Amino acid sequence: MKKITFFLTLFFASFSLIAQTSFGGIVDPMTNAGTAGGSSVTYIGHQAGLQSSGVHNTFLGFRSGFNNTSGRFNICVGGQSGLNNSTGLHNTFVGLESGRDNLTGSTNTYLGSRSGRNHTNGSRNTFVGFATGQNATAGANNTYLGSEAGFNARGNRNVFIGYQAGRNVTAANDQLYIDNSPTNTPLIYGNFATDLVSVRGDFLVGGGIVKIGDPNLATPGDYKLFVEDGILTEKVKVAGVNSSDWADFVFEEDYKLNSIAKVEDFIKTNKHLPNVPSAKEVSENGVEMVKMDATLLRQIEELWLHTIELKKEIQELKANLNAGK
Repeated sequence: MKKITFFLTLFFASFSLIAQTSFGGIVDPMTNAGTAGGSSVTYIGHQAGLQSSGVHNTFLGFRSGFNNTSGRFNICVGGQSGLNNSTGLHNTFVGLESGRDNLTGSTNTYLGSRSGRNHTNGSRNTFVGFATGQNATAGANNTYLGSEAGFNARGNRNVFIGYQAGRNVTAANDQLYIDNSPTNTPLIYGNFATDLVSVRGDFLVGGGIVKIGDPNLATPGDYKLFVEDGILTEKVKVAGVNSSDWADFVFEEDYKLNSIAKVEDFIKTNKHLPNVPSAKEVSENGVEMVKMDATLLRQIEELWLHTIELKKEIQELKANLNAGK
């Protein structure tokens, strides 16, 4: 019976403390929590919100929100989370020492022990993971995701994603790092200021179309890569070409070679060579590299066959001339 009475007393005492914390703004002096006041607040933990006079704050944990003066709409959960926040607004600090040194920074979200611990005045930052942005003393509009990501980084508008991504960066703006190490040459690097993205290693795309340039331009057929304004490269090799796609069939015995007279008539009528697409066809349908190379090779091979025939005729004429002498 004594045990039941003890636990009931403890339960109602705790309920009374929480209720007083939530609505009264002054917590039981025995905990030294929130003795400075503030309305519509919740202070739970030894010296939580001890100096606070701001409104609509929730501080939970040892010395959480300890020095908060006029800061409002803050949530600090964890020992010494938001310890030095003074006038910062709309911050959410969750984890041991998260946002510990924040003074005037606002609209920050730090989730993880020691996340944003030494950050003082930066605003609109999102740090998620253990010790993310721990030693970053200043900077705004940053996003760090991953344990120790952006650990030492100071700067603005940076995005670091992955375990220790950007850990060695000290001062930088508009940088993108995606990696699972503190390397200075991450798997994916970007610069938001110059619209640059680089990938170290293989880049694979499955089941989609890659467009470089205007994404609204239509791509004909089932092609997987579109590059606006062309490609500059040192080497091009086309793999997977079938033997039937090449023009060696010109040298088969049953190949019907157009006579020079027929080629001449065709050119006069159509204004282009036989078996070669017209300018209109190329403009409408483009050119397939292998097929076009084979087409041009076919013309060269036919020229050689005509040349061989002409040589034979010339030799025969010479022989007849010599015989006439």
